[in-house]
Amino acid sequence: MPQAMNMKVMKEKEFSPVGPGTMINHVLQISAATRERRVFVESTFCMSRVLRKLGLMHVL
Repeated sequence: MPQAMNMKVMKEKEFSPVGPGTMINHVLQISAATRERRVFVESTFCMSRVLRKLGLMHVL
């Protein structure tokens, strides 16, 4: 996470009307979801490359 984003998150955390910990929890949940999506996309891309090399891409 870039430094500017860190400062923005820290400022929002400090001045959040719902409590200091809530904003950070949301950011962490978004980060985890993004990481899971990236892993899925990378694994799908790798699988398509393997199938293409084997000549099986038309099956999908």
